[in-house]
Amino acid sequence: MPENLRFQSEDEIKEQETLEHLKEEGGIYFHQETNPENGETNNFVNILGIEVETYASEEDIESIKKEMILSPVDQDLLRTIAQCYKLRQPLLFEGDPGAGKTFLIEKLTKLVHGKDAPVLELVGTPRTSELEILGHWAPKGLKEKESQEYKEILKDVMGKGELAEFQKHLNEELEKLNADFSDGKINQEEFQAGFGEISQKYVEESRKILLEASQMAKFLKPEAEWEFKQGALLQAYAGKEGKGYPLIVDEFNIIPSNYQQIFLQISGREGGMSDAINFWGNSGKTSYKRGKDAWIAFASNFPEKTPGRSEVVAPMTDRLVWKVIPTEDVTKKKGAIKKTAGGRLTKRTAEVSTFAETEIPVENNVEWDKVLDEQLGEQIADIVDLLDTEFVKSYEQVGDTLNIKGEQRRRNQSMEFSGRNPLRLYSYLDNFQVRDKKTGFVDFAATLLNAFEMYYVSRLANEATRKKMDALFHQIMEGDTGKAKFEGQARTRKEILAILSERASLTPEVAEQMEEQSKGAQEREILQARHVAEDAEEKLLDNPNIPEELKRMLRGEK
Repeated sequence: MPENLRFQSEDEIKEQETLEHLKEEGGIYFHQETNPENGETNNFVNILGIEVETYASEEDIESIKKEMILSPVDQDLLRTIAQCYKLRQPLLFEGDPGAGKTFLIEKLTKLVHGKDAPVLELVGTPRTSELEILGHWAPKGLKEKESQEYKEILKDVMGKGELAEFQKHLNEELEKLNADFSDGKINQEEFQAGFGEISQKYVEESRKILLEASQMAKFLKPEAEWEFKQGALLQAYAGKEGKGYPLIVDEFNIIPSNYQQIFLQISGREGGMSDAINFWGNSGKTSYKRGKDAWIAFASNFPEKTPGRSEVVAPMTDRLVWKVIPTEDVTKKKGAIKKTAGGRLTKRTAEVSTFAETEIPVENNVEWDKVLDEQLGEQIADIVDLLDTEFVKSYEQVGDTLNIKGEQRRRNQSMEFSGRNPLRLYSYLDNFQVRDKKTGFVDFAATLLNAFEMYYVSRLANEATRKKMDALFHQIMEGDTGKAKFEGQARTRKEILAILSERASLTPEVAEQMEEQSKGAQEREILQARHVAEDAEEKLLDNPNIPEELKRMLRGEK
């Protein structure tokens, strides 16, 4: 269709209005919408194009915005956080100190839950154990200092003698369980059940020494009542009256590897979070269902560059959206902070924080349940399969490197890859499609590029390797590598997607609407031409230099 005959749909007009509003508000703004079904008013915060329901007020949002210097680097990180939160995909930021990893995650929590909302945070240490992660039994009424002393004694006792050997045995069982799951020998439900059985064994054995530990600490009294204190993970899933809460796990790779593996349970369908955590620790309660607000984000420093850090256990790398923050980005971010005097210079802060225009996600443009069984879905699946295969093959052959004091060194941190990344990518496609502004249809090539960057390329620390992977994507989409025969002709994948996207978007309703728009445009052009002709005729009739005989002819007079 010629571009001058194409009129924007209501969705496109709304997307353009959203983009203009984001520019005016510096990338974040509050708004309300009324639900037509029940008449209730819901609050939303738009974070760099990502729409999220919020408990915060408009005043909260404006106040939180003033606390941030949204440089281009920060905008990229905050958008990733918002996308993962909306999809409930657990996220890990890895980077140098000062990258703003936990700061931005905290700000997302405030933007969603309110300026004064508490931040649920677990800061990893070499002493972190299941007591902080899952929870523990303790006598009721302990003061904060007593509770901490009691927990330390429990750690000491649990790490000695028979229990330590028993724990080692359970860790081996857990590793075998994870290997079976990764190899496809068991499914998600069987993994969850197996993990629950292992935790139950541990709790039962732990209870045997609870009495001894309490006596040592002189906390046990004949009339003492006991309570189960939920750890950070259980609070995140089922706290706040079952609604759950965002959890920040900072310094994740300082936590001992056997306790890192407790978080394997958060892995659920399609690369998102699991529906529940199974743990036999709370007086018969065995399942903590994931509340609607539950989400977990992790932060860690490069183990190769930071003393005292080990690698994140490989099975966890596959269960997270993993984003490396390149050192050059941290340098840019620090430059923005210094240039603005930490946000004190209002004019410079506004300049640094200028909203970088982004694509506004398309809402309900393609009916996936009808498309995925047909050519478009097949093409997307083939492309994703090709991208995933080539990326993993390259990573296994070359690996990744990190610049340490001007020298490129091979990374110690290894990555595992299963089918979760492609599944996360499909969830992304469901929610964050990009529209081609010229045609009005979904641009799946651009959408796939964004998703490939988020779930694959962002895992890499080496700039040259990242560029190589970007080049691989474009070669598959636009070059000879990915060409396929389509309707008797060799075409690039990008061309095929554009054709099929247009066809998929042209539902009977859309086609009828476009035809009506086209007819309306033609009628308006005819009417406009008629008005132009009439105006020209009036000017001729008013012109004293035109002979009267010609004027009579124009009037239709004889």
